[in-house]
Amino acid sequence: MEKNISIAEIAKFLNKLSGIVANSNNESFLMFLTSSCKVKVINNNENMEFYIYHPKANQNKKFNKIAAGKEIYKLTKGKVMI
Repeated sequence: MEKNISIAEIAKFLNKLSGIVANSNNESFLMFLTSSCKVKVINNNENMEFYIYHPKANQNKKFNKIAAGKEIYKLTKGKVMI
């Protein structure tokens, strides 16, 4: 079943991603959202930093969860989630 990108799906994805890092010994984790978009989260002293890897995104810019969600939606709206 294909899921198109929506704000709710992006929020679930970011919560899942930050939960993986918060509940493990890993300081960071990288996961694909779509075939062209992947997101990395880094746990920096309980402060989650998100990096978006997409052909149209600045890869050196870090985001908080809300800003990352907005940027991901702008970059991927209408795309199909993996």
